Amino acid sequence: MAKYLEGQLQQEQGNFVKAIAIYKELLDKFPGNRDAITNMARCYQSLNKQEEMVVFLNGLLSKNPNNISAGLVLSDLYLINKEFDKASAVLTKLIKNKTKIPQVYMSLANVKLVQNESKAAISVYLEGLKQNPDNIKL
Repeated sequence: MAKYLEGQLQQEQGNFVKAIAIYKELLDKFPGNRDAITNMARCYQSLNKQEEMVVFLNGLLSKNPNNISAGLVLSDLYLINKEFDKASAVLTKLIKNKTKIPQVYMSLANVKLVQNESKAAISVYLEGLKQNPDNIKL
């Protein structure tokens, strides 16, 4: 916890390179930590080095294809860069790996909506509901 707070402090002070190093150290121990991944992505964005974050996230996913946090942040980065097919592929792969996390279905449906594929988005939502019948967000 202290390391994470140190990373946040460095980030808030604009020391993005130091913050990234701290977040990487944390992610070596806890590769699925969503907060560390998200803050690290923000640091790379502040440095205009989003592509390095994409490479890092792909590395996390190659080590663990079920790393939900890495997949969600990676798909968000692809979405920001209007790389809709890549965002869709990342999320679809998570679902094919038997992920039942509602956020993955919601993110994939949102990608489909951005691509003007409303029928595909509805299909994704329905599949998500089938896997998570009690989830009110779906």
